[in-house]
Amino acid sequence: MVHGYHVFDVRKKTLYFSSIIDGFNNEIISYNISETQDVSLVLDTLKEALRKRNVIDTILHSDQGKVYTSKQFQTYVKEKGIITSMSRTGNCHDNALIESFHSHLKSEGFYAQNLKQLNNASIIHPLL
Repeated sequence: MVHGYHVFDVRKKTLYFSSIIDGFNNEIISYNISETQDVSLVLDTLKEALRKRNVIDTILHSDQGKVYTSKQFQTYVKEKGIITSMSRTGNCHDNALIESFHSHLKSEGFYAQNLKQLNNASIIHPLL
């Protein structure tokens, strides 16, 4: 699984979009949107992915962002038996799958939407 988050500016608000993609088939397993960039955003996304999939001995790849290196996140993945893998510092190519997805989401859909509400359903469902 590949985990990442991206920042979007919408209607003078900053939104943080967290998502997890299956590295085998490029399926979006889970996603979440928040107005705050914190550990709970990525943990909620990971918990949703684990609820949807019965994963055993999985590897979760991410960048080295503060949410992924936090004690709270590292404790949770260790308790779940998840092996973490992180990109090298400053190397977006190591996390190309999620970076590419977020780039397409932003350029081909996100800003093209006529958003009336700022919530998961109104923002993301038309794009997936």
